[in-house]
Amino acid sequence: MNELKKMKDLFDDFIKEADKFIDKQKHLELEEENFKINSDGWKKITVDNEEYLENPEKDVWELLSEECRGEQLFTYDSAMRETKKAGCIGDGWTVDVVAHILSFIN
Repeated sequence: MNELKKMKDLFDDFIKEADKFIDKQKHLELEEENFKINSDGWKKITVDNEEYLENPEKDVWELLSEECRGEQLFTYDSAMRETKKAGCIGDGWTVDVVAHILSFIN
């Protein structure tokens, strides 16, 4: 019976911590615009008849099609590198939190 009480207490503690995490996430707000970096001097490339700008490290592309012109595609590593360089991870966001979120994409 003591073991069941210990397990219940552990689950109760876990649920309390999970509730705190969920409440903290409710306060996050999205940015008005997607994150972008300067693409001046990037090389124009063509892939599957679509044109893109590619950064020198070859891990960020900027879309040139009319529908999404100017939007940028980042690899996981380039997103971590560039957001850290820009210092835009703040307000409770850490590199680890962003990495966790982006891990679902890659």
